[in-house]
Amino acid sequence: MFDNRARATQVAFGTRRGQEVLARLDIPRGRLRAYAVFAHCLGPDGDPSAEAFVAGLLEYGIGVLSFELTAPQAPPDAEGEARAAPTAEEGEPPLALDTQDIVDAASVLRVSHGAPELLVGHSLAGAAVLRAALDLHEVRAVATIAAPSDATHMLHLLEDDDTTIEARGEARLWVVDRFARLRAPFLDELEETEMRNALLALKRPLLVLHSPLDNVVGIDNARRIYDAARHPKSFVSLPGADHAFTRPEQAHVAGELVGAWAATVLPPEPPPPDEWREDGVAYARTTASTTRTEASAGGFPLVIDESEAAGGEDAGPDPFDLLCAALAGSTSLAVRARAQEEGWPLEEVTTRVTHERDGAVGPDAAARFAVEVRLVGAGLSEAQRARLLEAAERCPVRASLGRAAVIEARLV
Repeated sequence: MFDNRARATQVAFGTRRGQEVLARLDIPRGRLRAYAVFAHCLGPDGDPSAEAFVAGLLEYGIGVLSFELTAPQAPPDAEGEARAAPTAEEGEPPLALDTQDIVDAASVLRVSHGAPELLVGHSLAGAAVLRAALDLHEVRAVATIAAPSDATHMLHLLEDDDTTIEARGEARLWVVDRFARLRAPFLDELEETEMRNALLALKRPLLVLHSPLDNVVGIDNARRIYDAARHPKSFVSLPGADHAFTRPEQAHVAGELVGAWAATVLPPEPPPPDEWREDGVAYARTTASTTRTEASAGGFPLVIDESEAAGGEDAGPDPFDLLCAALAGSTSLAVRARAQEEGWPLEEVTTRVTHERDGAVGPDAAARFAVEVRLVGAGLSEAQRARLLEAAERCPVRASLGRAAVIEARLV
């Protein structure tokens, strides 16, 4: 439902306590504005609501490292089979991650791709990201979704009393439709005074999202978080959503809201050089660290890349995709111009171009373009359709491709 054509990969990392975690990294196609860490309690990798939320962030050019806080997955074994994370007792869920593990995840992202500028946490992870942000100085903004304000307002979810928690060093918590095991020190971090101090020390833009229908973590928690935080801060109600986002479209809306808000609080994208705005001129810039290529055509920005099969990141069309697009666009424009000139009842023209190369390699390799033109116009006669096809065959880009071009390269 939420196909954003992003590139998703699994990322395995170990926490400093030795716990193995399997996370998911989604990189947007097109322009990459920033990286985010998204910790949630929505289920393991592949959960539709978690994917829908991430899709909303990707629409705003935000790459996302996401993972489950309360039921973390372990990486596959040597045979590639999925395996459960180690547990303290047979039949019990793995220990949940906590604040320090979010810091570790941010460190993994920093080393592999770039430092996260946005932290997002859902449910218990919302409280955890508020604490983790204090140890991550590169983080510029924090968003919480359905987060508890402190441990006091989670007592109705606990299955163990204080004596049991102290003896076991952990607590069992009922989250949505499953048990979670929390380390006792994590609960201590969520104590009311600790959380209030963390909010006062946050000193970053904060977005609080919560649904008035949340019957797991009540919306009063959002009010307490908002009241304790300093400005700049914002609150957004999520009408119709429940705690677990059982309707993925609600999660997608929440992701879009966070993405739109992040666009206003993160540093603006650096403008392209003035020369890149030159009409009739194209520029492309590739760095040593990535195949993702920032480009400009006639002053319009775009991203060029190679496919993953060719060793690229598939962040945008490859050069031959753009060549096909140029031929398709030139064809459609030529057909429209001819119809306008003749006063023919053309309503729409769509051109499809595919590209093949012969088996040869190098500058002498021949290229073949297949062009399909679809005309829409109930009043078009067969003779008019034939004349419009002739116009398509004489479009400027086709004419340029059909004759030898003089290309000179020099260092500047």
